[in-house]
Amino acid sequence: MNRFSRVVLLLTIAAILGAPAPSSAWPIPDTGQTQCYVREWNGTKWTWSEGPCPQPGEPLYGQDGNYLINAPSYTKLDENGNDLADDAIDWVMVRDNVTGLIWEVKTDDGSIHDKDNTYMWHSAQDVFIAALNNTEFGGHSDWRLPNIKELKSIVNYGSYNPSINTFYFPSTVSSYYWSSTTGAGDTGGAWSVYFYLGYDYWGYKSNYYYVRAVRAGQSGSFDHYVEPAGTCGGKTPCYKTIGEALTAAAGGDTIQAAKTLAPEEPVWAKTGMVTISGGWKTDFSAKDGTTSMYAPRVTGGGGVKVQPNVKIIPKP
Repeated sequence: MNRFSRVVLLLTIAAILGAPAPSSAWPIPDTGQTQCYVREWNGTKWTWSEGPCPQPGEPLYGQDGNYLINAPSYTKLDENGNDLADDAIDWVMVRDNVTGLIWEVKTDDGSIHDKDNTYMWHSAQDVFIAALNNTEFGGHSDWRLPNIKELKSIVNYGSYNPSINTFYFPSTVSSYYWSSTTGAGDTGGAWSVYFYLGYDYWGYKSNYYYVRAVRAGQSGSFDHYVEPAGTCGGKTPCYKTIGEALTAAAGGDTIQAAKTLAPEEPVWAKTGMVTISGGWKTDFSAKDGTTSMYAPRVTGGGGVKVQPNVKIIPKP
């Protein structure tokens, strides 16, 4: 049994038995906190203030500010999703270049995107998100509320009031923003992020909070790139074989080879198996006509709708 068959079998067994699949590998943006803090004794108590970051072996070394991993990186986008220069003064969306998520930019114009609009949890989805998808905002109809991990990924812990990069996310209110994640202990509430200080908070679903829409694969299934040389043009995470990418992306989310980057084209399948026509074998040795993979997330119409979280870069 080859590697790909083992991955499919593992996913199928996990889906049938309800067993957890392998954890996903996805990049986590750095917190944005670059400053460090030192303490001084004032004769009565210890006080903390911003200071130079300590070096290895010095007291208090190992603070967040000592490390920069997956530095935050954003790109402004126009109404059609085209990249804009950093100095652009008009943009409607932002792409997080670390996670690949596309975020709505809030406005101050009284529109559906206005920063002052608030919603109860169910209305945030049934009214706000529905309006974006019905009008195909940004040319897409797959907008949704972010889950709590995704929403926290754009928090800038190096700032407050608001705790976000306002150069890319202007008109952000320093208050609570809904996530799509319901509270496990009390399902009458859901998780939100308080963008004054940047912490998460459980609140009743009847509360009126602010919202920000997102699209693209969910956290735990952010884009996974595959290319035989294992470089993927600098995109991460990058794998040398389709099998490696599938293993990393097998955390219960669906699998797709993107149309835009390769001849592979996913189709609908009622059995839960997605067939990719004209695909490369998992070791890129040859094109075997079709490649099948299990996609456990089922959507409307009785079929399996695959989501874009594995992008296959064609063999050179």
